Order: sequence, then structure tokens, then C-alpha cells
Amino acid sequence: MGKTSRKALSINDIALPTFPPRDFRLSKHSVYQDDKWALSDDSNVRLKGHSEAKLSVDWSTYRFDRETHESSLNNVIAKSHLDARVSDGIVEDIRLLTFVQLEMPSVFGKRGLQIQRSKPPTVVSMARALVVLFSVVDTVRAERVTAVAASLPYTPLQSVSEISFQDLESALKKYPFVDGRLLERALRAFASPVLRGKFSGASVQWTEGDIGNLTFPKPTPRDSESVMPDAMFRMLSNTASKDVACFLSALQLHRYDQTVPVQLSGLLPREIILAEAWEDYVAIRNDDRDYTAKLGRKSARTANRRKDFTREHGISNDDFFTYISDLQRGCMMLIGLYTGGRFSDFTSFVAGCIEEVHGMPMLVGTMAKHRPLNAPVGEDIWPAIPILRDAVTCLEEISRVTFNPYLVSSTYTVAIGEKPQPLSISGFRNGLTLYLQSADADNRWSDWVISPHQLRHTLAHKLAQADVGIVYISYQLKHLYTALAGLPADVTLGYGNIGEQKLARAMAVKDLSREAANALFNPDSPIAGGGAKEFRQRRKVYFDGRVAEGWTQDEIIDQLAACGSPFVNVGPGYCGGVREEELADGTKRPPPCIGNLQCNTGDCDNAVVTQIHLSQWKDIVVKNKELASDPRLAHAADNFKAAITTGERVLRDLGVNSATL
Repeated sequence: MGKTSRKALSINDIALPTFPPRDFRLSKHSVYQDDKWALSDDSNVRLKGHSEAKLSVDWSTYRFDRETHESSLNNVIAKSHLDARVSDGIVEDIRLLTFVQLEMPSVFGKRGLQIQRSKPPTVVSMARALVVLFSVVDTVRAERVTAVAASLPYTPLQSVSEISFQDLESALKKYPFVDGRLLERALRAFASPVLRGKFSGASVQWTEGDIGNLTFPKPTPRDSESVMPDAMFRMLSNTASKDVACFLSALQLHRYDQTVPVQLSGLLPREIILAEAWEDYVAIRNDDRDYTAKLGRKSARTANRRKDFTREHGISNDDFFTYISDLQRGCMMLIGLYTGGRFSDFTSFVAGCIEEVHGMPMLVGTMAKHRPLNAPVGEDIWPAIPILRDAVTCLEEISRVTFNPYLVSSTYTVAIGEKPQPLSISGFRNGLTLYLQSADADNRWSDWVISPHQLRHTLAHKLAQADVGIVYISYQLKHLYTALAGLPADVTLGYGNIGEQKLARAMAVKDLSREAANALFNPDSPIAGGGAKEFRQRRKVYFDGRVAEGWTQDEIIDQLAACGSPFVNVGPGYCGGVREEELADGTKRPPPCIGNLQCNTGDCDNAVVTQIHLSQWKDIVVKNKELASDPRLAHAADNFKAAITTGERVLRDLGVNSATL
């Protein structure tokens, strides 16, 4: 390319008249003076998953058209950085600040002191935000001129040094975007003493202190509505687990989680021998890949083999591709459900990423958020519970046809000579949502869109629930909770909201504890189950005694929440202990436990069911009605009807009419 290599810069360089150096290399693609900065770096794992658009700035896009840079271009607020236009002088001032923020963040102090180079996506977003803001400044200034003298032409700003504090104040009121955090940081940087006199030979008119007096737009906090309902979490976990178990069992690959039942996917014909079909499919995909490389264009020579595949296995090649895509999405769903990682974390997971750490299997990757670009890679860990290990095994096997080592990747084949890439964030989001739609046979959640943030938020919420035993979520979550508790205290995990939101999680646990205590102990709360009558009498006596001592109901509930529950949550109810039941004639019988945590709380004298368990009992009634009406299961109809009767009685005791389900 014939352009100079990178060189180190110091704060003293900023004062030089030659600063910024026009030939400074920003990346292997670009130098400072280029109209377009392409800041991608294939060698840096923390930039994987970012689109080219998020890693580049095309400065020429924002310049006024030389022939029509009239005030008419500034009379509409830009709705996108692509619509914003500013003068060459403003572009150069933004370029300078962006350069210093990218290459020399330490000059701005605070957190920047610890960082050698800022992350390109952050500075690209900052540059775009500044372009939009300063285009809005032009708009409000033009409106002010027009209000005084309509015939007077407006001259656009030529430097940020012309912008007053009042201009910023007015423009922020019309700034079109909801997040102003990067703007605030950038405007403070413009006022930094180290950049004094660097903007067309002048300095900005505001100080860092002035910026603290401005009101910046703030994004609406993501609230708890983004948390998956328990029923959805269980459905996705169970469905994906069964998909994984089916594939691994058919191929006779080792399964770490033997508790998941093996059940053939509904996307496959019943008579298929999946292991044979898979090997034939792998051979077809490999042959097509080799042939494409030979011709130099995408092509296939396996038409006859595809026909043979359909005849031998009862499914077309295209439909088998659909099955593999669905399986792959199920594996990615499990990774999302039980790691709680950010999308940038997911893109660091590759084949062979499970290692033994502290004697436990761990998913090893690289966190990008809040970590410098040059921080060590491959040192962040997530407990690899059995079903996660199975999902990774599945994805590693699928890579035989994709030739892509990234666990979060497309189902399509990486061509010979092409560099593998992980999925984009939109591809990941769409894949998870497609899996939900496929698994949601009843269309209960047809409007849901699953995002990486939602997965993180959900896992943190479920773990908080596990802390107080409110909801029995899934067998896999129990594994995860146990694994987390068993790790040494000094182990740092790359986990969703646990490390960085300890306060939020503590508050969630406190709220959930009180919710559980109120549902169980409040004498006005309905309860059901075999032990409900006795417990109802005992709690009334307890409450009456406390009230007589001068306690309020809220104080009693708060104290009980702080003490913890004397029961064990087993899913559809609380268990007071596995004790023999005494019958009316004085004889005793063992409790009606079904085993494997599937306790029969509707009939057991040791159990109490509260409104916390309402959703489980609704599911029990609905699901058993479906099973009872299936002619293929007529032999077990009496068992289903018994479960329906128990479920309807429990719901009735909790104040719910089962006929409305």
C-alpha cells in the first residue's frame, strides 16, 4: 500500500504544528488522511461479530455537497448519521477528536489512563453522534437567523470553536436519539486542556464543567418485562435438550447429560436411520464444496446423489438442511440460556473451547465488554454443565459440513479459501427467534423476539429465583446453580449479570423472598395441596399471636422472608419433608412421591401449594388434557385424567376456574 507504519504517540505530540500526523496508520487498511477509516482487525477476537459498518467511518458521507451547501440542507433534523451533513471544517474537527480518542485515550484521564487504545466500535459511534449533533446545531442556528431576518442566507458552521454553550443546549433538545452518553463524553473531550487551540487554531467556547450543566437524553432502562416467562424458559430448555440428545444418541457420540430423554425430532421421518443419513449428507456437502473450489464459483455436481438421499432416507436434502439448521439453533439457544453471555462473548466460543479449570469443565472464551483490546484472550470461563457440553459436541459435529469453528455461526458452508466468521448479532437474534417459533407449537409466544440481552437478564433472574427456591426451573439450571456454588471464591466468571450487577441481583433476591413469604405465610393468601388444611390453621394461630403482640402484617412478612422458607421448592409446590402420612384409622403410609423431583404436591400431606406455583399447575392441567385426548395414548388415559382431577382441585383451592384455561 506504500503508506507509513504505526508509531507511538505521546501527549507532547499534540502540541506540535504537525499534529495530527496525516500519514498515521490507524489499521492495515487506513491512515489518518483517508476519506474512509476502515478499523477492522481480523486478528483481534474482541472485534469479532462487529459488522464492517460498526468498524468504519466514511468522512466523505458527511460533507456538504460542494454545489448545494445552502441553508435548505439544514432545515430538517437528521434521523440518521447517514442523513447528517456538516462543513469540511466540522468534519476535520470531529476527525481530530476521534483520532485522539481512538489512539490516545489516556490524555483524557480517568478510565482512559488504563487503556492504550479505545475500541473502534465505540469511537465510530461517538463520531457519528457528533456529526448528528453538530448538524442539529446548524439547524437551530439557521432557524434563529431566519426568525430575525428571513432573507438573510445562513452560513453553516466552519469549526466547533464557533459553537456556543447555548447552541449545544438548544440542539440537545432536538437531538433525535435516545442515548446521549457518548455525546457527553465527546463534548467533555473537546474542552480538554490538551486540545486547546487545535480546532482551526482556536478552542471550544465551553468548559468540561459546563457540560455537567447540560441535559443529555438517556435511554429507557430495560425492565423486567424482557425476562422470559418460566414456562417459555422450560419449554426452550427442554426442547433444545431433546434435540441435542436425539442427534448425539443416533450418532453414538458421548452424552454428558443422560437425564434427557431421547426423542426423534418432528422434522425427521420416523423410519430414518439418522447416523447413516448424516454421513451421506456430510459427503454431499463436502463434495459440493470441493467442486465449487475447482470451478471458482458456487456450484454442485451431486444432483443424483441428492435424489438417492431422498429415496434412501425419506427426506429431501433441503429438508435435512432445515433439520440441521434447527438443531444448530437449539444448541445456540442452550448456550444462550445457560451462559448469560453478551453476544460478543458468544462470538469467541470455538470448537474445542471446553477445558478443565479448577477440576471442573469450563467453556473458555474471551469477554470483550469492559476489557481493553490488548487484554489476554481465552481466559474467561463459564461452567460447562452437562447439557452445554452436549450442545458443544453437537456444534463441533455440525462443523463437519460448515467448516466453521465458531460455535455461533451460519449453517452454510465456508468455501475453500474463505475466512470463517461468527454470526452477526442480527443473525443470532433471528436464529434464536426462529427456534422459539419452531418449538412453540401452541403459538403462545408468537410475538416474542429473543435477544442476547434478554438471555442474560433471564438467567440472572432465574438464578436469583434459585437463591430463594421460588421456582423449580429445570434440571439444567439446578446443575448450573450447583456448579457456581462449588467454585473457589477467587474464580472470576465471565457471567451475565452476576459479577457486575451484584446489587441488582441482591435486590431481586430480596423482592423474590418477600413475594414467596407473602404467598406462603399471609393468612389471606390461598393455598392448596395435601398439607394445606393443617398449615392454614397453624399460620392463622401464628399470625393472630404476632398481631396481639403489636406486630403489623408487613412486619411479620418481612421477618419471615428474612428467616427463609422451612420448605423445599419442588416445582409444583413446597415440600415440608419426606415423612410418612398418618391415615384416619391410625395406620401410616409412605408419601406419594413420584421421584426425580416430580413430587405429587396436590395429594401429599407434607406439601403446600401457593400462588407462586400457579403457572405450573395450569400447565399440568392443560398438558394432561392434551395427552388424554390423544388416541395414541388411550392406554394411559386414566393416569392423565387423575392428574387433571388433582390439578383442577388445586387450581380451585387457589381461586382459579380451570374451565377458563
